[in-house]
Amino acid sequence: MAYCSKCGVEVDLERATCPLCNVPIHRYEEETELSPLWPIQRELPAIKKRTKRFIALLPALIILLVAFLVILIVAPRMEGSQLWSRYALTTLGALFSVCTGIIVLGDTKIITLGWITASVLAMLWFFDGFDEGVWFTPVGLPITLIIALYGKLSLIAAELWGKRYGIQAMVQALFITLLCLSLDGIISAYRDTGALSWSLIAAAPLMVLFAVAALCSLVLNRFIDFEKFLHR
Repeated sequence: MAYCSKCGVEVDLERATCPLCNVPIHRYEEETELSPLWPIQRELPAIKKRTKRFIALLPALIILLVAFLVILIVAPRMEGSQLWSRYALTTLGALFSVCTGIIVLGDTKIITLGWITASVLAMLWFFDGFDEGVWFTPVGLPITLIIALYGKLSLIAAELWGKRYGIQAMVQALFITLLCLSLDGIISAYRDTGALSWSLIAAAPLMVLFAVAALCSLVLNRFIDFEKFLHR
């Protein structure tokens, strides 16, 4: 139904004038969609995560390549270059491998962690070869595998507890303490000292962190919203 603009009486859609006051009935066409004042911005294609990682690590890759070339050029001209250049070149190669693995495999954390572990093991194996093969199997291999295990457990903890930062801090403090004790035990066994040396000193502040995190996450969290407190 339409309405007269003068007297307000209802008018059939077929009528051209008001039956009461004979005022013409104006018909308004349906509003058409107006063009926007500003040009429509086309959505840019999303940059792939791999490309973002490549852009972020490109300066590091360039620095590593330049350092590698500089050592190759300078080392032969220096006395005793074989004593240090092979270690430097091996380290640069391992770092380049790590950066490349992060760029290519970064979408899968566990595979990336495995690649980094393999790169470090390869570097230590070469170092051990330079030192006539005395410490890789008893020290280098177990230490690297333990650190890789710590990385895997940290990823699992991050997935399980997410933004529960107090529990995350507790878990990390406990993991790092166990890591220090393990590394110290391996080194002490290799040196045949029979006793831990530095790990107990490192464990003391970590246990303090563990206690503070436990207090915040298990007790104070009932009274204080730490996410709002930390503006997260």
